[in-house]
Parts: sequence; structure tokens; C-alpha cells
Amino acid sequence: MLDPNLNAEGRQVMRVQVFSAEGDFLRSFVIGPGYATQAMDVGPDDTLFVVSQEGYVAELIPDNGMLIQKLGLESLRGALPQAVGVDGAGNLYVTTQIPAAVAVLDRLGHFIEWLGEEGVRTDEGWPAGEFLFPFGVAVTADGRYVFVADTADVFAYVTAFERP
Repeated sequence: MLDPNLNAEGRQVMRVQVFSAEGDFLRSFVIGPGYATQAMDVGPDDTLFVVSQEGYVAELIPDNGMLIQKLGLESLRGALPQAVGVDGAGNLYVTTQIPAAVAVLDRLGHFIEWLGEEGVRTDEGWPAGEFLFPFGVAVTADGRYVFVADTADVFAYVTAFERP
């Protein structure tokens, strides 16, 4: 889990805390500065993927949080990424604010497609498949189903996409 915290000098840091399936604390480590970390997911090989509002997904070594590479630098630039989900093939599903949608990237960070589109809020909410503030994402291991949490004011939705 991500844990915003302060280091010994009182500076803000982002810590990853690791627990067993039973909930026992195993270890923690600080991830590098400058990621503007929003959310995290774990890939099929246990690699960590941390989404940065700066416009990329950082792939990190799971034992110590050291940077392997930054993914999606071209397709996520200026998009204000919010969350990341990873399927069993290592494809990334990133909720973004500009546009309000989900960017699907391959395991190397190359753009595949957009899911959903930016919507307009009415007094009744907004149409299915459209987003205002997509902030969470989960994906099945086979990548067939993508679930996106979206919210604005008193409305909150979870939208499910079925991919071929």
C-alpha cells in the first residue's frame, strides 16, 4: 500500500508498505522523489507500477522501489494520470483527467487505445461510458474486463468495459 509520510528530516516522502496475505507487516521502503505518486498496482512478475500525475507510469523494483523505467511518457504527457491497473500480460490501464478516460498501454508503455470518453454532468448524472473524474481502475488478469470508478459531487459510478 502507498503511505504518504515524513522522513527523519520532516520532508514528505512516499512509502510502500508490504503486508502478507494475512495482514502481517513484512517491510516498507521509500520510493524515489519526484514521482507525484497517485496510485500503485503490481504486475504479473511482481514489479510495481506507480502512476505519476507528472504524466507517466514508473516501473519499480518490488524489493526496494528503485526505478526500472518510466512508461507512457508520450501518451500520458499532460493527461494528469490518476490510477493504474495491470493485466496478466503487463498491459497498463491508466485513468486520466485530460481527457477524462482510460488510456490502455502495452507492457512497454506504447499507446493501444482509449476507453470511455469525457462526459457532461447533468442533474441526473452522466451517460454510461462517459467520465467526469475517473480516479480508480481495476482489470481482470486476461484484460477482458476493465472497471473504472468515477465521481463528481454527489454522484459516484463504477463503469465496466468488456474488451475483445
